[in-house]
Amino acid sequence: MALLNENDIDAMLVTEESNVYYYSGFLSTNASLLITAEKAYLITDFRYKEMAEKLDNGFEVLITGENSSLSDVVNKLRKKHKYNSIGLEGDYVTRNQWLDYERHINVRIKDINIDQLREVKDQSEVEIIKAAIKIAEEAFIKTLDFLEVGKSEKEVARYLENEMMKLGAESVSFTTIVASGERSSLPHGVASDKLINNNELITFDFGCKYKNYCSDITRTVAIGEISPELVKVYETVKAANQLGLETVRAGMSGMEVDAIVRKFIYDAGYEGKFEHGLGHSIGIDIHENPRLRNDMDHQLQVGNIVTIEPGIYLEGIGGVRIEDDVLLLEDGIEVLTSLDKELIYVGGKI
Repeated sequence: MALLNENDIDAMLVTEESNVYYYSGFLSTNASLLITAEKAYLITDFRYKEMAEKLDNGFEVLITGENSSLSDVVNKLRKKHKYNSIGLEGDYVTRNQWLDYERHINVRIKDINIDQLREVKDQSEVEIIKAAIKIAEEAFIKTLDFLEVGKSEKEVARYLENEMMKLGAESVSFTTIVASGERSSLPHGVASDKLINNNELITFDFGCKYKNYCSDITRTVAIGEISPELVKVYETVKAANQLGLETVRAGMSGMEVDAIVRKFIYDAGYEGKFEHGLGHSIGIDIHENPRLRNDMDHQLQVGNIVTIEPGIYLEGIGGVRIEDDVLLLEDGIEVLTSLDKELIYVGGKI
């Protein structure tokens, strides 16, 4: 409600699923929030009526029917509350939806962004994310025992995902990456039918959702014996990851942190081999603001949880990425991930 004054609007329509959940605690495939200075409404359809009405969250529940669209309900509320302006989430509303609101609601419409309130995590959110990280880490340790030459990347990924579910995860945070051998040079090399061979690197990028919050971890392991070139790549990335942990602090911009770590990697001889951002925030969504990349001058804040994930990718040879999840504090950071970052050798025949 405070954002109404800040944005010079009388009402706000929240339609993005993660924002609806954040502000109301209600998760569904069809729900919106209409906020006025006097009242807050949760608007959904008959499939979610019982679920919505059981929530004690301060919202009055309204149900759309066969002959009433969301814009119809919003227009009826306009007449009731006599608002003359409304904010829409421009980043998530389609052009056709925007035009529909313009046709049906005779008020001034303003583009708003309310994602920023999700950037700073409170203690309950931090504890949930810690639990999601713990589940993912325990599942990964079990997966290392399962990993061996001859199994496919998909087989290993499914095992990792199943272990996360057995440990209490609700779902995966994103499509699991298991990229082995030459495929480890693919930053987003999702698990394929490729069989894992001896003497190669394997990059795991994985995470789970627990109580609707995400974890996000990357580790690269060796199976068998790898070349001195790849050992050097690994040690460089590990040092870059450590530099990122020593650098990132509240009050800096994501651009500043990214530049320091990127320079280290480029100066080590790998210019052009690390082209994604250094990190991003995690929360209800796997990629949230603030971001750590070269176009992000947004100031980092106490309570942000961000990833530090440098990588080096050599086409036709292989690649390495190491990723930790970090909570920014008043006087430094808390590294939430705990998996060892020494190069692990597993399951091969040397």
